Amino acid sequence: MKLIIQEHGQFKYLNEKMGELSGKADENSGLVMVNSKQEGIEKLLKLAEEIFAPINFVMDQWEHVKNRDVLVYFPLSAITGATKMLTVLKENQLNKNGVFRLRRRQHQLNPEWISSNDIYFLSSIFGRWKTLYPKLVHSSEANISHMLVAVTFENNVMAQLEYTFTRTGRELLEMEWSGRDHVLEYSTEQKALQTVTDGEQEAHLDYDDFLVTNESMSLSEEMYIELNRLREAISLELAGGVK
Repeated sequence: MKLIIQEHGQFKYLNEKMGELSGKADENSGLVMVNSKQEGIEKLLKLAEEIFAPINFVMDQWEHVKNRDVLVYFPLSAITGATKMLTVLKENQLNKNGVFRLRRRQHQLNPEWISSNDIYFLSSIFGRWKTLYPKLVHSSEANISHMLVAVTFENNVMAQLEYTFTRTGRELLEMEWSGRDHVLEYSTEQKALQTVTDGEQEAHLDYDDFLVTNESMSLSEEMYIELNRLREAISLELAGGVK
């Protein structure tokens, strides 16, 4: 069987099709959808022939998965429009000498984890990251955190990654690339942005199961080491800088 592990119910189509996460395989595809916190997941990990897991789960459960044939997916590799834009940049060799902007509105998780995941994945598009400068500000009254990370990549690319962490509202992803001859934009919302404190019903970004099962990266110790290095670098830069 193929096992897809999800964190927050991002696979809207599969969840509606398969109903409650019961750990039972879909009759046609052989897929089993399971939440990362579901009881009994260890047994499914042992039984699965193919495992597709989010990067945060892999990093958290490294000792249990490091010797397994696990395929890892990142947020930026599982959203159709985002993946298409980044693929166009890379395949058409437009991924050099430019400025990249990313904006995410995210339900509250670990800022260092989320930003390091994005930087690691973007390194496969723009070349290895060279320098990074993060800044995190938290508003205790509104219970919102804002984070900005300036990153340089070896393909002569400067990136500005902006994050808003909140407990309410819809998640959002926007990306913009400005090169010498091309400007590309992508947004999960094709309308005016709403404020993050409007009390809107919680809604996660939808992930594409086809992309996950076809475009995930093979787990490696090098990936684990590099992501830990990224997280530590961001944490060290942020130390003493949170207000």
